[in-house]
This record gives sequence, structure tokens and C-alpha cells, in this order.
Amino acid sequence: MNFELLNLDAAQAGHEKCDVLVMLLASTFKAGRNPLSTVIGKALKAGDLADKPGSLLDIYRPAGLACARLVLVRVDDTGTTSVRKGVAAAIALIKASKPKQVTLCFDQAPGAQALHVALTALAEASYVYATTLSKADGRSIAAVKVGVPNSTELAAPF
Repeated sequence: MNFELLNLDAAQAGHEKCDVLVMLLASTFKAGRNPLSTVIGKALKAGDLADKPGSLLDIYRPAGLACARLVLVRVDDTGTTSVRKGVAAAIALIKASKPKQVTLCFDQAPGAQALHVALTALAEASYVYATTLSKADGRSIAAVKVGVPNSTELAAPF
């Protein structure tokens, strides 16, 4: 599995072509005037995505976005526990569809430890045991793009 760190905000993440876009949303998310922020704002306003950390919303073929699936995940602003649980739950949700390329995007710049926890949780949740099975399919996720608002600060820990 290849990881790539990108400088993405909500406006740019909506144009990123991938099988699944996993968007990690802090409680302080402010909707902008781009297609992704509009979808997120509507989901929050309608109450489809709960305001508690770890809640998920899966959207298939969202209008105006380049991704095939959008998974919105609520995370806590302060800790890494909700990041780990949220990423693990999102990957468990999409694992059956066997995506090849996943974009994991933070709406706010995470700390180095939160980024590490998110990548570790993604790798652990997407693992497929195939050692002794005769016709086992391995991990389907081949590439992961990690989008953060300011990637220069996290380039060294990445």
C-alpha cells in the first residue's frame, strides 16, 4: 500500500479522483462554497451525521464530486482515539466494495500523532489474512492519498 501526503482542503478534496473519499470532520467544521462543503453542510443541517465523535455517513456517487463514494466521519478535536475509531469504522464500511484508491482527508490540520494513528488504523482495518488460504484475495487498497490543509508541517513526521 502506497501513501502520499497532499496539500488538500475541503474545496480541493472534492475534485480528487478516487474510489472512496474519507473526510474526517472536526466539530468546528465550517461549510464553504464548494461542492464537498455543500454536501457536508446539508448532511449536518439535516441531522444525517450525528455530532458525536465516531459517527459515520456513507454517500454513494455524491453530485458534483469526483469520488465514487464519500464517507463522512466525525472526530474529536482533542484526541487520537476518535480518529482511530473513526478511520477503522470507515474502512470496515467500505472494505467489502474492494476500493483500490482511497483518499483520507482531514478538514483541519492534524497533529503528527493523529496523522500516525489515522494511517495505522487504515492499514490495520484494511488487512486481509491470506497466508494459508488457497485462493485468498489480498488487500484491495493499493494507494492512499492523505490530504491535510497544510502538508508542509507534517512532511517530516509522514
